[in-house]
Amino acid sequence: MVKKGLTLSGRFKTCPIFFVSFFLGLAFLSPSFCHAFTSEPPPRIAAQYLSLIRLEAPLRTSQLVPEDPSDAYEAWIQHTQSALELVFWEEDSRFSELEKFHLRAELLLKNTSLNPEWRAFLEAEMDLQLAFVRLKMGKEWSAAWQIRSAFLQLRKLQELYPDFLPVYKSLGLLEIIISLAPSPYQWVLSILGMKTDTGQGLGHLHSALDDPLVGEEARYWLAMVRALLFDEVQEGLQHMQDLPSSTMKSYVMHHLLMKNANTEEAVRWLEGEDLSNYPPQIYHSMGMAALQKADWDLSEKYFLGFLENCACRHLIKSTYFRLYQLALFQNNMQKAQSYRRRVEDRGLSVAEADQIALRELKEQMHPFLIQARLSTDGGYAEEAAEWLQKAETIRAQNPEWEAEWRYRNARLQHLKGNKAEAYEAYLSALQLALDDGRYIFANAALKAAELAAEWSDYAQSRQLFIRAMSFKKHPYVSSVETKAKYGLSQLGE
Repeated sequence: MVKKGLTLSGRFKTCPIFFVSFFLGLAFLSPSFCHAFTSEPPPRIAAQYLSLIRLEAPLRTSQLVPEDPSDAYEAWIQHTQSALELVFWEEDSRFSELEKFHLRAELLLKNTSLNPEWRAFLEAEMDLQLAFVRLKMGKEWSAAWQIRSAFLQLRKLQELYPDFLPVYKSLGLLEIIISLAPSPYQWVLSILGMKTDTGQGLGHLHSALDDPLVGEEARYWLAMVRALLFDEVQEGLQHMQDLPSSTMKSYVMHHLLMKNANTEEAVRWLEGEDLSNYPPQIYHSMGMAALQKADWDLSEKYFLGFLENCACRHLIKSTYFRLYQLALFQNNMQKAQSYRRRVEDRGLSVAEADQIALRELKEQMHPFLIQARLSTDGGYAEEAAEWLQKAETIRAQNPEWEAEWRYRNARLQHLKGNKAEAYEAYLSALQLALDDGRYIFANAALKAAELAAEWSDYAQSRQLFIRAMSFKKHPYVSSVETKAKYGLSQLGE
């Protein structure tokens, strides 16, 4: 039981995989080792740090084993680069080498004369880097204990040095993530000294914005927390506005705009860009963008590009599932069956996108409803309406099709800004609700709860948030519970 409670990776592994990649990746981008008794890293290290956080420095290296660092600065740079490479490219051959290098870098840090606050902070940061890589590589048990150690050290550091702003970036982020862990785990976290508060975490993260060195990274974190954990995408996009132009800004803006059902704008952020300069997950995202637009040939090109550019563990099932869908749309049944077998046989089923692929593979949803779903997700309201109109003739043939039609109609009305109609359509979908593994009922309750809260109908909003959390069998359980708990906290719960 304790082991399950400590497996904090649920917060990460159930997120969309692009979110996992850059969300975890940014955790490694902290200012690090400084000269003896200095209060901040020298300009050279600060420049290298910013180059990494902006994805302006190449992450891929030809060298498998990092060199022995000459000082703590070089240790941090090499550790960061190796960790980032693993988060994005997921190569087993480099994982064991990073763990060995981590020990050497940690020993070097312990033998370097630093101010006590920097020593403690950097030790915690290095632990978080390796912990997040272990999560990505499936080493959940060791990662959980390492996260606990880093969290307790960061909390102690904040108590001893409350004016040391860099600590608030990592501490605030961990406080938010841990506070939103599923309810059954909270008692275990409390026993382990990891009881936290979402509001406090947000406050700490805001405090880090004032730091001249980590402020830029903290702003990325705040944008992603708002958009991807709390479903406040507009607030997340707003936090991105003041960041300087960079590859990372384009990468994150693309994903947040995709999350916000604004595929056209998301694609424009990457116009004229060489995608090989980005993490390989960008090919998958661009494939989804083309699929939502019903540009099937371009979509296939991007999905195949992802498979060619990344020997990854995650997003593989999702990619083959999308290729399977494309083959169905193109009426190529032989190719479709080939891709269907690969969905079942290749990759892991840890990330939400991969779990969804397996679920939807079994659904046998009607193509009209599939394309209505894709068009709505991309922000193509007119196209979605056309597909839903076509689906009118088949919706009553299957109870699952009827529920899907009602939910997609609600999402379409919401997309068009017809909130009253959307609210009633969500409730209509909930009339057919079953806890059978489909996420549409949990999300219908969640979206209806958010609308009720907008209209100050707090009693109804509370009931709907609780109902959203009552669905336990779908792959978005952790994500929905996170957003529902946050919604309840906004109601004073």
